[in-house]
Amino acid sequence: MNDFSSIGERLKAIRDSRNLNLNDVSELTGISKAMLSKIERGESVPSITTVWKIANGLQITLNDLAGEPEPQYIVKNINELKPLVEDEGLFYLYNMFPFTPMNGIQVFYSVFKPGYHYKPDMFVHRQSSKEYCIVYKGELDVTIGEKTFHLSEGCGIDFDCKEKHGYINQGSEDAIVSFFLI
Repeated sequence: MNDFSSIGERLKAIRDSRNLNLNDVSELTGISKAMLSKIERGESVPSITTVWKIANGLQITLNDLAGEPEPQYIVKNINELKPLVEDEGLFYLYNMFPFTPMNGIQVFYSVFKPGYHYKPDMFVHRQSSKEYCIVYKGELDVTIGEKTFHLSEGCGIDFDCKEKHGYINQGSEDAIVSFFLI
C-alpha cells in the first residue's frame, strides 16, 4: 500500500457498512470530523499517522482500509527469518508474528544456548500485559521478580510481563522456546 489517495472511498464504505456517522468515526479515531470529511471526498490525502489512527480506531488493518485483500494464511519459516542475536550467539530470537494494534499479539520462536543468562536489568514489556512461555526442547529457568521457575521440556508459564523477568539456560543443550505476548 503506497498511495493513500483512494482511502476516502473505502473509509466511507466501511463507515456506511457499520452505520457510523462522521462524529462516531471522529470519536473512535481522534481525527476531526472536518478532516475525515475531506479524506472521504478526496480533498485531502491523509498522512501515515492519520491512516494508522483511522485503522486503529475502526479496529481494522491497513490492508482493509486500502481495500487490499488480506492473505488468508501466513506461513513462516525460521530459516527464512533474520533472528535477533545476542551475547555472541547464545540467544536467537525470531519474531514469527510481529505485534500489530489490530490483534495485540506477538509470537516469538527462540533458541537459548547453554549458558545463556539474561537477567542484568531484567526485561519488561510495555505494550503487552501477559506473557506465555513454553519450552519445547531442553530446559529454561524463568526469573520473575525474586522468584525463579524451572521449566523442562513440555512445560510452560504465564505471568504479568510488566513484572521484571529474565531467562537462564543452565542445561547442557539448546532450549527451544516460544513466547506469546498479549
